[in-house]
Amino acid sequence: MSDRHGPSEPDTGGGDLRSDEPELEAALRGIVTALADQSTREGIERIVCEHLADLEGVEFAWIGAVDVPDDRVRLRAEAGVEAYLDDIEVDLGGELGGGPTGRAVSTGRIQVVDDVRSDREYGPWRERAAEYGFRSSAAVPVEHEGTLFGVLNVHFTRERGFTGRVRDSVTSLAELLGYAIAAVGWKRALLTNEVVEVEFRCRNVFDAYDLPPGDGTVRFERSIPAGGGTYIEYGSATPDMRATLEAVPNRLPRWDRMRVRDGEGDGLAFEAHRSTRPLSSIVAGWGAWLTDFVLEGGEFYLSARIPQGVAVRPIVEAVRERYPGIEFVSQRQVGESPPSTRSAERSAFEGLTQRQRTAIEAAYYAGFFEWPREATGEEVAESLEVSAPTFHQHVRKAERALLEHLLRDAPLSG
Repeated sequence: MSDRHGPSEPDTGGGDLRSDEPELEAALRGIVTALADQSTREGIERIVCEHLADLEGVEFAWIGAVDVPDDRVRLRAEAGVEAYLDDIEVDLGGELGGGPTGRAVSTGRIQVVDDVRSDREYGPWRERAAEYGFRSSAAVPVEHEGTLFGVLNVHFTRERGFTGRVRDSVTSLAELLGYAIAAVGWKRALLTNEVVEVEFRCRNVFDAYDLPPGDGTVRFERSIPAGGGTYIEYGSATPDMRATLEAVPNRLPRWDRMRVRDGEGDGLAFEAHRSTRPLSSIVAGWGAWLTDFVLEGGEFYLSARIPQGVAVRPIVEAVRERYPGIEFVSQRQVGESPPSTRSAERSAFEGLTQRQRTAIEAAYYAGFFEWPREATGEEVAESLEVSAPTFHQHVRKAERALLEHLLRDAPLSG
């Protein structure tokens, strides 16, 4: 057992964790029991590190997570050591980021160093290993249902410390840790109306995409699946952005056509057809949703809201992959509409088929329900690539279902 609180000489004596399975089993039971009493992520991570560091043969343990804005590993909890990362910066794009923790983040797989003195990939960390007195290590991703929360690092006093039953137990512990962190997030989400809001910005959009410049604003408002792998984007714009919008199909790949019409007041409304999955659909896979999608003054702004307990990093990476060169601007906690309100909005659509929902949403955003109508039924049907009678049938059934949902529980008047 190590009671280290700073660098010292390696410990070459002591017991071997691999030969003491009863101690390992007892430690795991102790961790499970202790986790049941924790109500915060910080408490959960601290307990796991403390129990692991108390095991014979373990030098120390720590948990790191990636700070999204600057792609650096941030220390979240540690035991058996003090301020392990205080005097260094682990940038995922730098030399130290190529170590076990960085590789565990980038690959999502366990990274094992059986001997820190001879492992060729451990070079940048070798001096630190000698300073803190460990001989082998393991970096185990902490995740749940595809969300990476961080990396559990365990450092051992002997070579090949992470083998056999030790490997199985620590791997299972990391899985339990991921579930426990997710559960805390779920509970917090139920008890509060807070979500995480992330914001992005992309500069010089006109040059980057070879589009005619304009000083106005374009706002994307809704994306609707139209079947066959195609989607329709609806939005609004100021009049001086007409040339920019009309150039999109010729300048951007997989944007097939654009219809621009006069909208409310002096503004424009547009309908764009694309054959790529929209970002709103991609982030929805994590339960997140877009709140702002705007082009203004030659810069593109995007914001999204993410439920508590969902890792931010995968969503940031998805945005960067879709829009290379986009900058991550900020991350903060914000209030959100009460869950009951959002549930009511969702339940109103539960009685609709996908085709009915697509038809009624397309009709709404195309201006079919405006007076005078900004789009005829035939025009909306054409955009959805269905016949006019089929479109009207879907809209009528959707209207009836929505009105029934709205009126069935309405109080009697008299």
